Formats: sequence, structure tokens, C-alpha cells
Amino acid sequence: MASNRSEMSVGRKVLAGAAMVGAAAAIVPHAFHRYYPTEWLLVTFAGVLALAGVGLTRTSLAAQVLSRGAAWVMLAPAAMATAASAVGRGSFNVEAAGFTAALGAALLLARPLLHTARAKEEFAPKVFRRWFLGGSTATAAAGIVASGVALATISNGSYSVGASFGALALSLFASAIAVVRMRAWGVLLGAVTSIALVVSGLFLGRSEAMALALFAAPALLMHTLPVLVARWRSPDASSRTRIADESALSSAYAPAHVRVAVDDVDELGEPAAAGPRAHAAIPS
Repeated sequence: MASNRSEMSVGRKVLAGAAMVGAAAAIVPHAFHRYYPTEWLLVTFAGVLALAGVGLTRTSLAAQVLSRGAAWVMLAPAAMATAASAVGRGSFNVEAAGFTAALGAALLLARPLLHTARAKEEFAPKVFRRWFLGGSTATAAAGIVASGVALATISNGSYSVGASFGALALSLFASAIAVVRMRAWGVLLGAVTSIALVVSGLFLGRSEAMALALFAAPALLMHTLPVLVARWRSPDASSRTRIADESALSSAYAPAHVRVAVDDVDELGEPAAAGPRAHAAIPS
């Protein structure tokens, strides 16, 4: 029975990885055109998606989060294109539907790896475990998009903008991985990065501000907000006032019984010899 369960688990992982690699392979032909230059950025993203397919077969939560983030970067637009073609009067987008089915199946097949005994031992927050995992996945997806923007802008000669988005991508990746590794600084890094993005958007146009807000949303809403809610629901025990009862006070402040000898009588009961009296110190 145990061997059958392990084989079934391996089969699910292989199918999930194969679905992701298949979706990546379907992207590659779109990068090569007969009359246009090769779109190397699309080739790079196909390679990232293929690596994510391998990552979906791993038991590490960090690999799972990064791989699922890459899958969602492609699944979200593919699902929207499929829905639009189904609702619209045009022809149904079979290719987008195939991407949606393949990536959705990969995510569903690999989902149990997020909740195995090893995964729960590796990542065991007291509350909001699923919410934190979703936040790390969304943050990783935002990091992948930021990496794509960095590569695109650098290839167009905008090196300063590309470097800024590259730094943003590194910060988002570090925050996503640190959170699933139970590092408190991961939440702090995500919060600081997101606040900086929101503040920067105030000095830009509406579209740029909206784009930066989308980058900031996962860390703020799915990492920082749950921490604030958890602290509000469970205040620190040290902040509560403890009032002791009378019995506790009596035991805490029990009077000390001190034996005081009469100066004029020595230890044998005889009168003490004449001389200066010694004043013994009485402990309080």
C-alpha cells in the first residue's frame, strides 16, 4: 500500500512537470519569425517555464513557490484570453485554452506537495499558512514579471530603468523565499519594498503608478496584512496586567522570623561580660 502511494505521488509530480515543460515548448515557435528578428525574451521566458516544470517536481517549498509563480505569470493572461475568445463573437482561441488547461493541470497536480508532512514541518506559521503561501507565490510571480521588464528595458538601452527593475526583482524573490523559510525579515523586506513602490508611484503617471501598485500588492495584502491581523487578534501576553490575589501576595511577602538575643545574656545563659554592646544587623 505504501509503495502504491509513493508511485502515485511520483506519477503526479511527473505529470505536473510534463505539463509545464509542454507549455514551455509550445511557446518557443512563437519566438522565431521568418521576416522578423528572433524574440529572445520569449525564448528566455520559455526556458524559465521549463525550469519551473522541473521545480514543480521538487519537495522544497522555495522551489514550489518560485515554480508556481512562473506558472501563474503565463496562466493568468492565457485564462483571460480564453475567456475573452469564448465570450466574444470571434473564433475560439484554442491555443490559449490549451495553455490554460496545461498550466492549470500542472498547478493542481503539484498542489499536494505544499501540504505534505515535510512541507508543514518546514513552514509552520501559527495562522494564515495558506495565505502566506499564496502571498509568496504572488510575490515570486511579480518578481518574474519585474525580471522580464528589466531584460526588455536593458535590451532597448534603458540601463537605469532596467537596473531598477532588476533590483526590484531581487528584492521580491528574496522576500518570497525568506517567508517560506520562516524568516521574519522576509515580511519586513516585502513591506519596505512595497511601501517604496507606492510612494514612488505618487510622483509618476496614472498607468505607471497602477503598475507599481500591482507589484506592491502581494507583499502588502498577503504578507504584511496577515501579520498585523494576527498581532491584533493575539496581543502580547506581557502587555496584559496581572493582578495577584491575597494568598499570592501573602506568600510573596511572607514576614521573615528573626531571632534576636538579649544583649545581657550570652549563649550559656550567663550574664554577658561588661563591654560595648554589639549591634547585630537584622535582615529586612
